[in-house]
Amino acid sequence: MSQPQATAPRPRPVPRTVEVVAVSDVSPSYRRVRFVAPELIQADVGAAITIKLLFPNAEPGARPHGRPFTLCGFDALTGEFDVDFVLHDHAGVAVAWARQARPGATLQMFGPRGAGDATPEDARHVVLVGDATALPAIGVIASRLAPYVKADVLVEVPSLADVRPLSSPAALDVEWLVAEPGDPRPLARAVRKLPVDDVDRWWVAAELGVVREVRAHLLEERGVPAARVRATPYWKAGVDEDVFHDERHAEMDRAR
Repeated sequence: MSQPQATAPRPRPVPRTVEVVAVSDVSPSYRRVRFVAPELIQADVGAAITIKLLFPNAEPGARPHGRPFTLCGFDALTGEFDVDFVLHDHAGVAVAWARQARPGATLQMFGPRGAGDATPEDARHVVLVGDATALPAIGVIASRLAPYVKADVLVEVPSLADVRPLSSPAALDVEWLVAEPGDPRPLARAVRKLPVDDVDRWWVAAELGVVREVRAHLLEERGVPAARVRATPYWKAGVDEDVFHDERHAEMDRAR
């Protein structure tokens, strides 16, 4: 009896070098860094919107800090793309790097990959919900929606000065929210006001506590099937990304 052949291990991904070509502030809370990756010239990235940038670690010999970002404005002719950094007050390694980024600076990067199933191809009505960290992803997802799609969009930004146009072939109904002092849950409250009956996909990305509250509301209080909800905690209040990484993936596994 023949023995089944062992599956060859998948090769470990190798990071590519990306170089800064331009830096601009698109609003008070967002700094846009334009990178070039020569290996991506003429590349077909498909529906991928996620990259991981590797930031230097101050500890000698320690691994770099990996941070996920949304791939925006990709130009296959030049290999250039944008990354929008949210300039948090509680700045971590990524924001600290972005504040001093200049043309010619380099980083290592994995990707692009992932997020091809953000919205099903047959969806007719979608709801996109996110805080400041999710705005770049919402912008990319909205730009790829089909013209026949209706999309309700809820975005929480630090200030009205951070509001920006969202371009899409679809019919967008966008509500911008600004969190007031002592009101940490405007997104969750706004979701409660939305009808749920004909929504094919709920896409939610925000702080862990907000994501948990919105998901529980949709599934437990409104009876939305879990298969229609894609909820991703992008960050956790008071916790560094290096620490939160494993917890985020465990949270997403439990939500499946």
